[in-house]
Amino acid sequence: TKPSGDNNAIGLIGGTLTVDQLDAMLNTMPMEVTFVDHEDINRYFNDGEKVFKRPTTAIGRDVYSCHPPK
Repeated sequence: TKPSGDNNAIGLIGGTLTVDQLDAMLNTMPMEVTFVDHEDINRYFNDGEKVFKRPTTAIGRDVYSCHPPK
């Protein structure tokens, strides 16, 4: 579920962005952005072309579950 960015300011070292602004910025970067947290859980990937397609069902799942054994 995408939160509304109007009331969701995110304070960063370099400034403050709304959720919508951050989402737009990440989705217009000409590169893949993927974040896996310290527990190896898929937390984020941006929209756009990918080398490997990522289903939204991967979010919140263990990164190793995304790569089945050969």
